[in-house]
Amino acid sequence: MTHFSMKHVFIACAATVFAVAANAQIFQWKDAKGKTVYSDKPPPGGITQKRVITSKAPAAPAANPTTTLAEKDMAFRKRQQEAQEKSSQEAQDQKALAQKKQRCDNIQRNARVLESGVRIAQVNDKGERYFLEDKERKAELDKTRQALQEAECQ
Repeated sequence: MTHFSMKHVFIACAATVFAVAANAQIFQWKDAKGKTVYSDKPPPGGITQKRVITSKAPAAPAANPTTTLAEKDMAFRKRQQEAQEKSSQEAQDQKALAQKKQRCDNIQRNARVLESGVRIAQVNDKGERYFLEDKERKAELDKTRQALQEAECQ
């Protein structure tokens, strides 16, 4: 004797309902009074004009049949190359942005040091250390401010 659980019975019933619904037809006709009637059962024998409406979904339209596999492959490769070029360009842009930020940070740091008033020592061509005079400090500060403008630092 076979033992069926409720789960098996439910699955069998659901499969039957879906199978019937997939092949279901709806009939449309006008009755003797001229009223339009819709039913899942065929009209009575005396009705000559009837219309059968099927519930099956129409087939999905096919993809462009004129596109060959080679053309699809070429389009795919083109999209891949464009994506790779875009990624490479973005990486270059990020690198350039990081370099600009670092340059601006250095120039701004130099400007702060020159504006601070602390004594600044430099080395001349002979390798001797000397301190900047006020006039030299001002000239260096002017050059630094000009570099900030040219580098378009904020």
